[in-house]
Amino acid sequence: MDKGFENNAAQKGVSSGSIEFVVAETISKVLNISMELIHMDANINDLPRIESIKLLRVIAKIEDRYDIEIDDSVLSGVSTVGNLVNEIKKALKGTVHEQA
Repeated sequence: MDKGFENNAAQKGVSSGSIEFVVAETISKVLNISMELIHMDANINDLPRIESIKLLRVIAKIEDRYDIEIDDSVLSGVSTVGNLVNEIKKALKGTVHEQA
């Protein structure tokens, strides 16, 4: 079992300024949970204390930090923390997400 993002970040070469770290840190702060509970394969809906309004707060904070906008239709397909990170990376690159 993954021991959590914070413990494994340095081993995986993830810096504190990386998107992965920022997402995990933002989730941790908004949900008021330990970063040890957050890993890239974690299902967002299974995180402790998750509610739709808190998830929207997470997204808003990330959008503000990176000056991006992630379309709601994209977010409906995001199930894991890693999926969210990938969508943020796409938004930063200006990649348009097309649904099948």
